[in-house]
Amino acid sequence: METIKIKELMNGKFGKIIIVMGSIGILLIMLSSFLGPNSDKTEPENNNSEVAVSVKEYSQQLEMQIVKIIKKMLPGSDVSVMITLNSGVEYVYATESRSDSSQAQDKSGDQLQKNELSDSVEESYIIITDENGNEKALKISERMPKIRGVVVVCTNGNSENIQEKVKKAVSTALDINSNKVFVTGRN
Repeated sequence: METIKIKELMNGKFGKIIIVMGSIGILLIMLSSFLGPNSDKTEPENNNSEVAVSVKEYSQQLEMQIVKIIKKMLPGSDVSVMITLNSGVEYVYATESRSDSSQAQDKSGDQLQKNELSDSVEESYIIITDENGNEKALKISERMPKIRGVVVVCTNGNSENIQEKVKKAVSTALDINSNKVFVTGRN
């Protein structure tokens, strides 16, 4: 009895709507498989913007923070700061090591004494595949460059008292030796 009602519904207007909607759904599923899961990306694929902050931005941020500190120490002072860095960002990649200890043999094939063991260590990067099928080394961290030196030019910077205060503040804030900090006054 229920099968007769279903057949009647399928033969009528309601049945045609169900068939059309089902066909559209199947067509959309097929289209999505051709377009891929990341088809709506707007950024370029080979983008090296993985670094959250560029070296230039890093240096500028440090300079602005030092200017703020010195202006709080010396209210009303005109302050300029320049920070030089050693190099670019250093990336640290995951590695795996395999070591092999074997007893060395001389040229004739005879084994040498026990204390003459041969150790070999093989180290290789751990490689991963991204969503586009590209292989790359697994990055575990990145280190911002070390600070080479700091120059501070400020009002009354020629005073030994102010130079010492500024040097101490800058070397403490940046965790560098005070001999890497040069302080001078404005002309």
